[in-house]
Amino acid sequence: MHRQASNQIKITIAGCLLAASCALSFGQRKIIAASLENEASVELLTGIFILGLLFGGLTKDILNSRNAGLIGCMLFFFGVFGEAQLASLYWLIFGGGWVLAISNGLFSTSDECAAGRWLNFTHAFYRGAGLFILLASPSLHTTKWIGFSFVLLATLILYFTTQDSETPSPKKITDKVGPKISWFIALLVSINFLAGATELWSEQLFTNTIAIALLKEYDWILAGMMFLGRLLACTPWFCGPRQLLICSVITSLAIFIFPLATHSLLPIIAMIGAFFSASIFPSVLGWVASVGGRWRGTLCGFGQIACMLAAPLAVTSSKYALVPGLSLIIISSYMFWSSTMSQRLKHQRSDL
Repeated sequence: MHRQASNQIKITIAGCLLAASCALSFGQRKIIAASLENEASVELLTGIFILGLLFGGLTKDILNSRNAGLIGCMLFFFGVFGEAQLASLYWLIFGGGWVLAISNGLFSTSDECAAGRWLNFTHAFYRGAGLFILLASPSLHTTKWIGFSFVLLATLILYFTTQDSETPSPKKITDKVGPKISWFIALLVSINFLAGATELWSEQLFTNTIAIALLKEYDWILAGMMFLGRLLACTPWFCGPRQLLICSVITSLAIFIFPLATHSLLPIIAMIGAFFSASIFPSVLGWVASVGGRWRGTLCGFGQIACMLAAPLAVTSSKYALVPGLSLIIISSYMFWSSTMSQRLKHQRSDL
């Protein structure tokens, strides 16, 4: 029991380091694209990142997190020490997607609440690293080295963690998914797109309006609220379908009220919206991980890509942010009702 608890702590630290290293690489894609003097667009870097997500998750599932982490470490090594600037930065972005896919698939459980809490905690460090970039404005060279150090440390931790920390989820979970895998992938893509759209579109709506009405430096406050929102969602009393429903409702209300609010209320509503919207996507991703079984890394990669599909629309379609939010309210309401009914049935059977 003590060894299992120790393994979970090590796995959590490794997951946080991998998520932070992703933010230090892919989170700077706009800066990287600018440094290449139009040799590479943000869209191209995003495509490379997506390939990293797919191959990283698949490698983690087929081999294990240790070997996949070692490859991720090599990718960051090429990004840091590569002689050709263009090629080295491509390796860095590819490595960012690779290590994020590993992080998403590390934690094994059939409990969607526990998986959502864990992913919110690790993804909080993605936001935390982004907040560091906003506040400290480090050079690209510095962030490359920090990212490489994080991946190296995470890989060492995984190598000193016994393999039973990655015990596959119960077989019945994968059996339930297996015969209907195409429908399942379509479902997870749809839900993750809605979750990603709600977070990205609302963030773009708040940030753009505040940048025009107030100060652009206000970005770091919204990033901080999103960091804190994900930390809240990793607590045992605020997780699962209930948390997803509450966050979807409050985020949708913030999006609806925001354009109608007075100048003085804009920052408050934006902070509330950012705080509650941040934990929606990791919570949905937790559901994917909980039913993914052995293939949770690959399936979480598809979920991450589905979220990113909303990103190109964020700038031009942020005024429609209420649409995915309302859709999530309907979905999370059903999930909450289904979870409640399931618990009642368990209690009735135990009483009998």
